[in-house]
Amino acid sequence: MRALYIPKRTHNNLLVNKLPSPKVSSSARMAQRSLVEEATRPLVLITVSVLLGFLCYLYYRFVHSPYLVFAGTGVKGPNPRILLGNSLELLTRGEMQTYHKFYKTYGPIFGFYRGTRPVVAVTDPILVDMVLSSEQNSFTTVHHNHQHYLRSILRVHGLPAVLSPLPQQQQQQQQQRFENDDTLKARKGLRSILLLPRLFKLMVPVVLQNFDTLLLETLESSLSRPSVDIWSVYEPYCLQVILGIVGLSSGKHREEVASALQNYFTVVNRSGTVEFVFRALFGSIPCFDEAMKVLNRRAKAEEEFDNLVGVVSSAICEAKQYHQVTGIKRNYLQVLLDQSLPEDQTVSYTLLILLLGYHSILTTLSAATVHLAADPITQQKLYSELSTSVQRETLFYEAVDSVEFLDAVVQETLRLCSLTPKLTRVCVKDCGVKGATIPKGTRVEVPLHFIHHLPTHWNSPNSFSPDRFTSPRRHSTNGKTAKCPVAAQGPAFLPFGVGAHSCVGMRLTINCVKLTLTEVIQRFRFTRAANGKKVSRGKTAEYASQFRRPAGGHHVRVATRHKLKRSISFATVVKTTMDKQPDDDNNTS
Repeated sequence: MRALYIPKRTHNNLLVNKLPSPKVSSSARMAQRSLVEEATRPLVLITVSVLLGFLCYLYYRFVHSPYLVFAGTGVKGPNPRILLGNSLELLTRGEMQTYHKFYKTYGPIFGFYRGTRPVVAVTDPILVDMVLSSEQNSFTTVHHNHQHYLRSILRVHGLPAVLSPLPQQQQQQQQQRFENDDTLKARKGLRSILLLPRLFKLMVPVVLQNFDTLLLETLESSLSRPSVDIWSVYEPYCLQVILGIVGLSSGKHREEVASALQNYFTVVNRSGTVEFVFRALFGSIPCFDEAMKVLNRRAKAEEEFDNLVGVVSSAICEAKQYHQVTGIKRNYLQVLLDQSLPEDQTVSYTLLILLLGYHSILTTLSAATVHLAADPITQQKLYSELSTSVQRETLFYEAVDSVEFLDAVVQETLRLCSLTPKLTRVCVKDCGVKGATIPKGTRVEVPLHFIHHLPTHWNSPNSFSPDRFTSPRRHSTNGKTAKCPVAAQGPAFLPFGVGAHSCVGMRLTINCVKLTLTEVIQRFRFTRAANGKKVSRGKTAEYASQFRRPAGGHHVRVATRHKLKRSISFATVVKTTMDKQPDDDNNTS
């Protein structure tokens, strides 16, 4: 009898014969696939619809909606490009030429887009006065504290930055804010300090001392050269002058302050065209500033600025101790310390005077010298008036201030070469002007450089003609009175702005330039060098940074005049100036 066969166990599992897998037909597979597709089709449709809706929202929010700001407001302007707005045209054609095109096409008020940011340009003098006037609460540039205000000022001129509009709470309480704003009151206080006639007369010894010890030697060494960059000649002189006026030209921190200033200007001058082009195209993107810091385009400048703040703070502490010991009050810093201002406010004001005053004096002096070198008739006329009116042994400051043609030369230089190409305000509420409505939150630009070159306000706007700023009987052309503001103070001439937010150092710059030009023109004659170029105006690079040195420099040729017979010692000038100082500062210049 055959034995029963039992399969062996392997790993506690019975070994069983594999059953053959059933064969599935292709039609069954197709049916199964169609069932799966039918089940997932609603989910796919919902996902695609959500993504398309989100993309449409992004397109409308960031591409289409920003260009509807001027719809229905009456503000005319060119059609913008997607994402770029009108920035590409501003870069390729230049701002001056683009403004002229917009002005001829759309009138004195026109709107355009820098990237996706809407901007309204106002060029009518009456409207400009309304926008910049302190009585108008619809346009403001008020900031929250002195440090933010200082950094905003410097970024506008040297490190451009996007200034955000005011918070909603401040917009709702704009009347109380404007009347009680601490920053506005502080600016008025600083302006009253800078207009003290005693401080203006204290500038005379500083200017003359630095001229005799620094600028005179530099110009005399340039007599044998075929050409010299006048910007490089004036640069160290202006630095020492502004340090002396502020009161930081002595002490152990003097070299540190001068070195920190030079390092800051050097860094700012290097961060030029590339950042300006990127800012013009993509500056409206919220994360632009952070991206520039990551790319290290602004980190070095911020580091140098913080270093400058620290050095100036140390110098102020040293000057404060010196003031308490001696009681001498012969500079701006000592007068600021007498006001018992907070420390950060004192540092901010000192930095404003140092940085903006230094650049304003340097730029105006260089441009005036170049224009006088290109116009020998005007230069000889200025020399004749200065020779008959100004002498060092007399009341030097009063004599210089009384020369009308010297003032006209400075004013015409400021008209042709604006220190600030444009002023910016933020509209905090809907405002109607000349049949158009400027929407709330829109930036309003006042292109000063463009207004100073409008043929509707000035005859031959591109020519250097100081006679237009003298008395009316002296500036007629072919029997036609030149178009210019009365006494050079009309709304068509705003080199320093107007209203509560105008430049606080206006008189400081003008007086320092006039004192320097008086000494320079009486001793030297300037002519255009063979490689000298005209002062370019309206180019894109000029709008990149106020502190930027002009490409190629300003080249002139220097020749000496006959030696002055009335030249006297610097000590005599100091003694005369100190003896003639007023006892009080009730009157302002």
